[in-house]
Order: sequence, then C-alpha cells, then structure tokens
Amino acid sequence: MAGKCRDYDAPDRINSGRLRLFTPASSFHPRAFGSMPNTSLNNLPQEILSEILTLLDGRTLIQSCPLVCWLWKDTIDTSAELRLSIELWADGMVAGDLGASTPVERLKALYERRRAWLTLDWASRESFPVEASSRAYELVDGVFAQQTIGVNSESFSALWLPSARDSSARVTSIGDLDMDPRDFVLDPTQDLVAFVSEHPEDVAHIECRTLTTLQPHPLAAAPILSFSVINFAAGYLLVDLADDVISLFFDQHVILLNWRVGQVIVDVDCSPLMFSPFSFSLLTPRSYILGYGGQAGKIEIWSFEASHHNEPIHMATLQLPPHVESHYLATQVHSGPFRANPAARRPFSKSNESRLCVISVDFGDLVVHHRHLRKYLSPWNSDGGMIVPWDEWGPLHSRLLPPMPHRWFRYVHGERIVLPPDPEDLLILQILDFSASASSPRQGSDPESLSPAPHVTTELHTEPSTVFDDLLVGKSVTTSLPYRKISRRVDEEYVLFLIDEEQIIGVNDLESLMTVYTF
Repeated sequence: MAGKCRDYDAPDRINSGRLRLFTPASSFHPRAFGSMPNTSLNNLPQEILSEILTLLDGRTLIQSCPLVCWLWKDTIDTSAELRLSIELWADGMVAGDLGASTPVERLKALYERRRAWLTLDWASRESFPVEASSRAYELVDGVFAQQTIGVNSESFSALWLPSARDSSARVTSIGDLDMDPRDFVLDPTQDLVAFVSEHPEDVAHIECRTLTTLQPHPLAAAPILSFSVINFAAGYLLVDLADDVISLFFDQHVILLNWRVGQVIVDVDCSPLMFSPFSFSLLTPRSYILGYGGQAGKIEIWSFEASHHNEPIHMATLQLPPHVESHYLATQVHSGPFRANPAARRPFSKSNESRLCVISVDFGDLVVHHRHLRKYLSPWNSDGGMIVPWDEWGPLHSRLLPPMPHRWFRYVHGERIVLPPDPEDLLILQILDFSASASSPRQGSDPESLSPAPHVTTELHTEPSTVFDDLLVGKSVTTSLPYRKISRRVDEEYVLFLIDEEQIIGVNDLESLMTVYTF
C-alpha cells in the first residue's frame, strides 16, 4: 500500500520526493510519464520504495534521504536491509559472502563486531613462533607471511591466522626458495604472492605464484616477469600491490607493472628533480601518492592509464604544514593493504575506499582518509596539477598526532591504527579508530551499549587538537579529524603491534613469539 509523505519544513528545497530531481536524459524524467508530470516515488507501495532505495549508498541514505520526507525516513528506519547498508557505510565495510543469513542477522553480527573492537573484547588469543631472522614480512587479510634468512638459502612461509569463522591456523611453506628475493607482496583475495628479485646487468624479476600452492599463478602473463632497471640494487626498495598493478619504488625511481599482461606501464625517474620524493604508496590500482620532504613538505597525487603509452598525470599537490626552512624534512607514507576482492567467507569486509593514509614527518604523524585524497581524482579536476595550501585541506580533513616510532609496517588497517608500545607502560594496547561509527553515537558504539570492562578505557576526540613543535612555522599546528582512542591493559610486554581486519598481533622479540588476538 502506498504511504502518505508528509514533508519537512522546506518542501520546495527537498522537492517532496518527486521525480523532478532527475535529468531529461533519464528514463525516469517526468516526460517519460506523459500525462503524469508530478509522478512521485511516494505514490509507490512502501515495499517498492524500499527496494528502490537499496540502490543508494549508505552515506546518501543516512545524510540525504531522511530529509526528503517522513515517509522516506520511516521506510529507512523500518528496513533492516537499508539499516544494514547505512551501518556498513559507518563502519567502512562492504557486503561479502552473505550465505543464508538474513539482513537482521547480518546487522546483529555487525553491531557485535563493532562493540568488540570498540571495547577491545577479543574472542580468542593464541601464540605462534616468529622467525627472528625475518628479512621481509606481510600481513594481509588474515595471512601472516615471512621470508627468512638461512645459512646458505632463504625460505618463505605463510600462516593463515585464526579467525571468527575458523579457530584453527594452518601454514604453507616451501622451505628453501629457488630464488633470492629482496621483497614480496601478497593479496590472499587473489591467491597471489609476488616475489621481487634482482639480477645482474640491471634486470629485475617478479615471480607471481599462488599463495595456497606456491605454483605459478594462472593469471600472470608469464611465470617470471623480467624488465630493465637502473640502480635497482642500491639501497631502499618499497614494493606495493593493488589489484593488477605491482609498484616498485627505489632510488627515486617509480616502476608500475601490470602483472596480468606483463607490461611496465609507468617508468619514471624522479632523481633529476630539484627535490626528489622520499616515499611512495599506491592510492588505487590507477593512482599513486608521492611524499616529498626537504625544505617544502608536500604530497603529490598522480593518476595513470592501463596502457604503457601514456605518461602519468599530476592531479594535485597537497602542501604539508610549513616548517622552518633550515630543517630538511623527511616523509614516509603508509596505508593499509588494498584487496582486489572482498574477503572470502565473511559477511562483510573492509572497503578499499575506507582506508587511512599516515604521513609520517619529523614533527608528527598526519592521518588523512583515502576518500579525501581520492576526491582529487574526480572528473571535475580534469586540468590536474592543482596546488592545495595546507590551510585549505589539512586543519579540517586530517589529524596530526605526536610522532609514533613504528618498527614495522602494517600498523594501519582500514580506518584503525595500532599504536606502538608505550615505553612508560609496556602493558598498554592502544587503538585509534577513525571510522564514522567510532566517532559518532550509533548502535553498538554509544556508551550504553559499549559497557567496557574496567581494564578498558575509551576517549572520543571530536574537538580540534594542537601539536607544538619548534620545527613548525608558528610553532604549532591545529587539526580536527575525529577519532576514538581505545586502550586496554594486557598481561604481556611486546616490542611492536600489527593490525589486520580480524586480528591484533603483539610481537615479543625476546621469545621469538607473536600473540594473535582474534575478534
């Protein structure tokens, strides 16, 4: 039965749900209805209206649709499927393997997951050995992998960590490697691990294998992808992965390789520049970030095409807080992993758009949402190359925190950061949560539903904060991105923490053990 729509106080502004909101090119424009120029969605049965609203994203459902009229608001409030879409958006999640569960059951599971993370109420705890001689490691989608150094060879192993669906752990190992990789990247949602190695005469190799069997990956263009490089063996190497693109950043050089077609699509030497980039990170499978220090800190956002015939396009430069000219600034950019597909056997998993970028500089760690950086990739920025002063983006869209001395990467996942152990109290575990659900009162995140244990404390930071440092021009910087800090006492000291979608890992160097806390 059709419901009756009662408008709010501004019916002209919100158009009372009528279809005049659509463009003439749309098949839903009033002209398509002939003699029904005032056809309204509100004349439809509420069940059909609800089905139409499922086509909208959660942010639109919560921020715009309830303003149209009471009928739309009531439809959203009484629909478990629409509520689920909203709450998934608030947690930065996307629907995954739904199985036979109903929207009500998935909504209940989402609330329980939210409550567990906001109170650090893990479901299980288990310890595993970790190699002290680890040369490289990765933590992605519940898989902890490491490459270790032996007497005359190197080996690789991958540990599938306990999860909410499977409390057991399993290991895949090939023992001695038949190569000498400098680093590797992996994406369990593609069953992919890619090893990067150097060879004489300025040639680099990338071997793409399946993570489950460690055989050549069937989607790779070739078992071994070879390409020419210069100064590849010199110093620092950073490898990243986003869907079909593997990136290499070394010696002020950026190489992007499409591993499925076997082509180098970007090869840029930044060393001739007056100020070369210090750091690199893939933003999407078709864009990346360069972090610059020196006398003028900045972040550059670049896009590129799938074809190797096109040069990358400079989309925007975001200036960092101005610092004194006498200081040579260093920068490091780090984000959580990009996954090509939703996690398997989970009702929901983290969206790639709902990730944080942490820009580490000498005077602090700057936290910004990926979605803010991605907006500079929009079609409206067709000219590219825009320069955005710090005051126009930083104070509102970032949060500057005191410097965090991280020893390993993977301290960021999605919209959460696990802080390094506090040297003044090594028995404290601290999480910063920048999701919408953590920083605003929602079911499963309000004080009444949280009820944390006495050994758990939570702090909501919605007001601006100021960092003072003599390196800054003006001696201070104020930022305001909201977040929640959750702290819990643990009964063991760790030297570092890592974080994933369902796990927090504490590493104990002295005993070569890592403890996995599963949510």
